[in-house]
Amino acid sequence: MPSEKKALRKRITPSAPVTIKVENSDGSSFELSWRLTFDFNTMALVEEHTGLSMLTGEVFSNPDARRVSVLLWAAALEHQPEYEGMEGLEAIRSYLTIANTADVLHALDNAFMASLPKEKADELRAAAEAKKNKEAGQAAPPADPTPAPSA
Repeated sequence: MPSEKKALRKRITPSAPVTIKVENSDGSSFELSWRLTFDFNTMALVEEHTGLSMLTGEVFSNPDARRVSVLLWAAALEHQPEYEGMEGLEAIRSYLTIANTADVLHALDNAFMASLPKEKADELRAAAEAKKNKEAGQAAPPADPTPAPSA
């Protein structure tokens, strides 16, 4: 007698919202409100389509049209499965414009950070802030010259 197959249990992955405003060439527009998720399925899909590592953060450096569109597509699939496959990726690429790319990058960053353990997310945020301050020409706060009390 065949055994009954049990449904596999899946982790509920944190997600972050994104609203993409899409403007058509005729002046009309529409909005898409989605949830974005980064789990290992998402990360593996991004790596397959870009050849760049998610684990090292390589895929986030120097964003280009291919990387941004693949990141958005892969992160959207958990909650918007109708976008599976190349047809879905092409549809998502049709929604992206120079005007909405900054909002999409911000949403992707939020979704990725939501997927990380709090300590790792805090570490990455601090590193990004330090880099931003350095690029803006701001020095890090000076170290306190007062010696720590001896025990």
